Amino acid sequence: MPDSLLRAENVVKHYNVRNGRKRGVVRAVHDVSFELGRGETLALVGESGCGKSTLARTLVCLEEPTSGRVVLDDVDLAGLSERRRRPRRKRIQMVFQDPFASLNPRMSIGDLVGEAYEVHGLPDGVGSARAAVAELLDRVGLDPAMAGHHPRQLSGGQRQRVAIARALAPHPAVLICDEPTSALDVSVQAQIIALLRRLQADLGISYVFISHDLAVVRQIADRVAVMYLGRIVESGTAQEIFDTPQHPYTQALLASIPTLTPGRPARLDGEAPSPMNPPAGCHFRPRCPHARSECGQRLPDLAAVSPTHSAACLFPQIRRSHIPTEGQS
Repeated sequence: MPDSLLRAENVVKHYNVRNGRKRGVVRAVHDVSFELGRGETLALVGESGCGKSTLARTLVCLEEPTSGRVVLDDVDLAGLSERRRRPRRKRIQMVFQDPFASLNPRMSIGDLVGEAYEVHGLPDGVGSARAAVAELLDRVGLDPAMAGHHPRQLSGGQRQRVAIARALAPHPAVLICDEPTSALDVSVQAQIIALLRRLQADLGISYVFISHDLAVVRQIADRVAVMYLGRIVESGTAQEIFDTPQHPYTQALLASIPTLTPGRPARLDGEAPSPMNPPAGCHFRPRCPHARSECGQRLPDLAAVSPTHSAACLFPQIRRSHIPTEGQS
């Protein structure tokens, strides 16, 4: 990708767990790679528990990867010591899912946003910091007079605007948005999406936008990567993912979007397997309506179906109409 800003290279995040005498490994994120361009929005989508949030925390160094690289501005953040990493972390910030839980209720809005200036040393002087906080609040659509308020005095949408302002304070190049609209009403979701798009147009910022809501993703994403059980199983432009999905999991997610149109395909059935004990072969095989015996023999890698579109499926949609499903002759 030309002018790549952020790269995940074969990122793995495993957790060693113990249940009584039994020990195991939770494969929360496994061999994930992607690139993010400047001014671009990449959406990571999938069901709860697929590894999206763990990957987000790994990207901003709140979690150390088990292996792999997180490369920002051609520097591997995961390979740096904490001392050398700290000045670079202001270039990548995070907006969390629950704005009430992510904001300290004892701090004023001004102090919450201004705290980033204290951590990163920007700008110089108390007066300059106050002016900068007021400017940020205004940029995200809040009255600067709210700087003296506390989170409990604000609505959910206002609190999320504060969280966005706080993330913008260090002038990041990348924002990791982890389900930033899922705790909000639909009307407020639309306002936050409009705000993010305006900020991107004004500031040239890049987003990794994490969501399970494909209706929201369609409004903001340039490209989409679909995660299942810790792996990316399909990636492409937003138009390719929504118009010509290749992986049966992607198709099931799209079929789950609420619609008034009759005759939609069957929605996704069953639950995802445990990341401690994934099934042999393709991990989606137990839930796949198109599974064949070959699907249980090997785990498919991402393979190109077009120059910008890849799917980890042995029988992607472009060939599936000619292939019998498991149990058929």
